[in-house]
Amino acid sequence: MKLVATVVAFLILGVNLGALAATGEAALVRLRAATTVRVVVTQQLTYRPAGKYPAIPIENFSLPFDKLAAEFLRAAGVRTVGPDAAQFDATLTIRAEGEALETIYDPAYTKPWCLLGKNLYSGASLRGEITIEVPELSVYRRAFVARRYPPLCVGLNLGFQSPRNAPFYEVIEWEGSFLTRLTEIIRSAYGAPPFLAVFETGNGLMRRAAAKRLGDLGDPVAGEALVDSLGDRDKLVRRYAAWSLGKMGDRRAVLALIIRIRDDDFDVRWFAQWALKKITRQDFGNDQQAWRQWWFEQKYSLVPIGDEFTPARKK
Repeated sequence: MKLVATVVAFLILGVNLGALAATGEAALVRLRAATTVRVVVTQQLTYRPAGKYPAIPIENFSLPFDKLAAEFLRAAGVRTVGPDAAQFDATLTIRAEGEALETIYDPAYTKPWCLLGKNLYSGASLRGEITIEVPELSVYRRAFVARRYPPLCVGLNLGFQSPRNAPFYEVIEWEGSFLTRLTEIIRSAYGAPPFLAVFETGNGLMRRAAAKRLGDLGDPVAGEALVDSLGDRDKLVRRYAAWSLGKMGDRRAVLALIIRIRDDDFDVRWFAQWALKKITRQDFGNDQQAWRQWWFEQKYSLVPIGDEFTPARKK
């Protein structure tokens, strides 16, 4: 019987390993053990003036795909090297194409307060693929794609005459775009620690990505870092932190969320209220005093004394 059980276990294990290898998941598993990762990026960013073909490359402009990947890997304790390195355990390759999207704002079709002009690149699109390659294993692949169409009305000209000022940096962090796929890979390979480290060392783009991804992980360790991020100077970080705390349902964050009902940013206030309703199953709207009164009446039945997070202040 022991022999039969051993054989069955071996067969099941073999099937699982075979399935992993076939889908490339084994490369993702091996990434977790890598100490040195080579980062390779190829990108082509273009524009089409007046819809002309072929597309024209945007000169002297690139997006920081390599820096973002390297920073998240270093936050995971991994050493990164460039494309010409000779020694490494795995290769993370990013292939990206982007286009600045042009439009015409004609006074006959826009509101009086909207920006007017021709050949304004107020939209952008990105698409591509992230791959992980480890010797003797199938390649792991994640595709990304996102497009922001030029809006019908623009009130402020942010240099849209130049395709370099198209909203590429906005699109790079949209759902389904590059930063989403990159952080999904980091989450699968390393869990919460890299995102916690990014809160201390990363730029606004990385802190926003970390705040969003921690909500998906649901790791209780992330709660304190997210509460602290409710005081971040970047309003988008505060929004995503409130959303993640609501998604996690962490009652220790209630007091900090109550304070954010009076945030300077409308969306932060909205997400703070949403998170409070989701966590407590109560709804006092934007009445901060009502929330405070209810919380101090109820908290000792909901949260053990000493476990409540300290409310965050703006950094």
